[in-house]
Amino acid sequence: LETAADVDYFKIAVTADSKLVAATDPGKVAVSKYPRYASATVVTIETATDGAMDTYLASMVVNAGVAYVRVSGSAATWYDLAVWVLEPTETDTSFDIELRYVGTEPTAAQKKEIRAAADVWEDVITGDLARAVLYDSRLRCLASDPSDFGKFVDDLRVDVRLRSIDGNRGTLGVAGPCLYREDGLLPVAGEVTFDTADVSRLSAAGLRQLALHEIAHVVGFGTSNPWNDLLRDSALRVGGGGPGTTLPDTHFPGSAAVSAFDEALGSATYSGKKVPVENDRTRFSTGGLDSHWRLSVFGDELMAPTFALAAPLSKVTIAALADLGYGVDYTKAAAYTVPS
Repeated sequence: LETAADVDYFKIAVTADSKLVAATDPGKVAVSKYPRYASATVVTIETATDGAMDTYLASMVVNAGVAYVRVSGSAATWYDLAVWVLEPTETDTSFDIELRYVGTEPTAAQKKEIRAAADVWEDVITGDLARAVLYDSRLRCLASDPSDFGKFVDDLRVDVRLRSIDGNRGTLGVAGPCLYREDGLLPVAGEVTFDTADVSRLSAAGLRQLALHEIAHVVGFGTSNPWNDLLRDSALRVGGGGPGTTLPDTHFPGSAAVSAFDEALGSATYSGKKVPVENDRTRFSTGGLDSHWRLSVFGDELMAPTFALAAPLSKVTIAALADLGYGVDYTKAAAYTVPS
């Protein structure tokens, strides 16, 4: 925009009735040559002023034909513009996970196992989430990542990295969400980092099991805002520690998870608060506490804090995802009983 009075129009040919979304990148504001916001408006003809307008994001359903995106500002400024032409109503009702490899890429065989793990969660989680357009170049997992401005996610993107964490037989991987939907609840994107020393020694089945565990954390198990809202008696929020310390009875009281836990108990009884979450601060560090099922109760279950090749994906874990807000298919759970 050469002056404050300057207005730019972009003509968009739309072949079918569509949802037209346009955004100017607010992440560039204050960067050299980008001193001010430029506002985007979707219009049907050049003289129209209808269509939702925000400081930098606009959206409107338009008929087949020609539509326009109007960009204006309060001062001379450069801007970056992205335009998305989407179906007015989503027709893909499945849950999809996109994998993006950042930096050093795994081998083709390793990618196959990581993809297989993501496919499991695509089968467990049912129902589509709202499409997400990435309209701000600041929305990325790491500051060193390339800009995602103009990208589109349906339903979840997982950035996969291979890096040294702590060497052989230490922490195998770390994972979690980094971008959330506008309501701040379920994630749009997250990342999984595998320790290069450990990945190189894992069998194909071992890598698939590890990826299954870590992608669950990106989905939100143990890491998301809804999980933190439901979690009670956090082990990370109390002082002290060490042998002999009285530990808080950390637990996840989601109604679906509690019901599944009771079912997994069978004829046994459990006197603690349900569902028990890892609280052993002597054995586990920050990454293990508050975000996994309690090992002393669950034993080898997929979302316990230690790795076990044959650990099953239980109905309790799937139910916890239901408590976070996902639609789920309980028939995908493996047979599991809480060890007596």
